[in-house]
Formats: sequence, structure tokens, C-alpha cells
Amino acid sequence: MARDVGDRQNIEHLVYNPFTDPPVLINATVALAVTDPAGAVTSPSITNSSTGTYQASFSLTSAGTWYWRWTVSGAVVDVADGQVTAVDPGPPMYATLDQLKAMRVLTTTDRDDDLTQALATASRRIDRSTGERQFWLDKTVSARTFRPTGRTYCAAEGEWLTVDDIGNLTGLIVEVGDGTTWTAVTDYQTGPDNALAKRKPITKLLRPLSTWWTLSTTLVRVTARWGWPAIPEEVVRAALIQANRLFGRKDSPEGVLGNAEWGIARVARVDPDVEALIGDLCLPGLA
Repeated sequence: MARDVGDRQNIEHLVYNPFTDPPVLINATVALAVTDPAGAVTSPSITNSSTGTYQASFSLTSAGTWYWRWTVSGAVVDVADGQVTAVDPGPPMYATLDQLKAMRVLTTTDRDDDLTQALATASRRIDRSTGERQFWLDKTVSARTFRPTGRTYCAAEGEWLTVDDIGNLTGLIVEVGDGTTWTAVTDYQTGPDNALAKRKPITKLLRPLSTWWTLSTTLVRVTARWGWPAIPEEVVRAALIQANRLFGRKDSPEGVLGNAEWGIARVARVDPDVEALIGDLCLPGLA
């Protein structure tokens, strides 16, 4: 089974004495080598938790197949190999299948695939409708590059640079450069104030007027965990409403619903309640 990039892989190796009947666990000299998808080899620390039991762990920091080899020497001579494949996780759904089934009062599983597809489609529609925001938090840091022109504005305290949503300060690095050479900067502040404490993302970075972002700066590179600290409740509810509507389109193949009492009505592409829920989350256009 594949694991997601950013997951931690725990592995264990048991060393047995082959000369006893039955074989019993025995301590020996154990080494471990882990090879990442790029071919780099590391040696994670090993824990000898009990007689003959050796454990280790490492983070799957990149996509691809990871290999490891246990090498045993001393009282026992042995080699054991293992592997795991790490994949970049796809964007998550903003609500769960169980939540949608509860909304529709469904207990069977025969329509789970259709319901899941409706949830995934509704979630990605919310992303696009809000200016390509991602309301989940990346598991690992990655770098994104921004041009200050069109993304900055001046205030009394300095010059603000608007960036994509940052959902965690761990691993945050800010650099300026020309695309080839980069220089780290530390004289910046994040905003809005207390954003993360309010379960909202950091959306801008401030530098003093003496070191404007646009002052002899071509590009700004930011390494961060992108996204929101937690999925907003408005987004969860919007995803459920829109997914419910998408799933119900099987009953309105031409975009209309019929009823003996009130006749025929056209089904809107986006539920007005969804638009109201996510309206305040939409990003303004940037140059």
C-alpha cells in the first residue's frame, strides 16, 4: 500500500538464533540503510526495544519508492530488505462520505462511489470559486515564488507583500533574489495579527520602509506549509450542500426538476447558500 509524502514510516526487524529449536530471539549487531527515491542513503537511529527486536523510523519526504536494508552481524549473519512507495496526496475532500450520507439519510453502500465523486467535485469547485485557495494544510514545506509588482501595498509601518495562504510557521523561510541567487531575509513580520491563533492563514508579509520588497528585488521565494490551519466550518457545509446538489443531478439530467404540485423548475449550477457561505473567503484578483 502506498503512503503519502510526509508520512512517517516505522519499520521493525526481528533477529532469531537459527541454531535453536525452535529459533529464539537474540541480540546481535544491526545496521540499517535507507535509500530515498533520488538514491541518497541515510542511516536512521535504531532502537533495541527488547531482545532481538530492532525498530527505526524515517519520514517519507519525497514521492517515489523508498528502500531499506537491515544488515545483521555478530551472533547472527543476515540481510533483510523492504520498500514502500510514497505518493503526493491529492487534494482532500472538505467533508466526509459519512457526513454526506447522513445528510441524505442513506445507510447502504451501493452509491458510495457516486457520492464520493460528488464530494470531490464540490470541493474542487470551492477552490476555484474562491480564487484557487486551498483550505487544507500541506504536510510538508515547499517553495513558491512571487513577483512583488502588483502584490504589494504601502502602510505606515512598511510595505506588505501578499502571498498565498500559509497555515503553519514551522519551516518558514523567506528569501529575495533574481531567480538564480537567493538571500534569506529575517526583517519581516507576518499578518494578519494572530491569524493562526484564530485558525486563519497568514496572507501577507511586512518589511520596513527602509527595505521594501520592491527595493532592488526581482522575486521573493517563500518556503512554507501552504494552506489553512484547519478547514473552515463554512467550507465543510458548502461542500456538503454542493455535493448533495451534484448527486441529485441524476434526477434532473436536463437541469430541470419536475413536481406535480409546482411544475418544472430549473436547477442552478451553484447553490445560493454555497455562494453565501464562501463569499467572504473569495480572494480579490492579483496582477
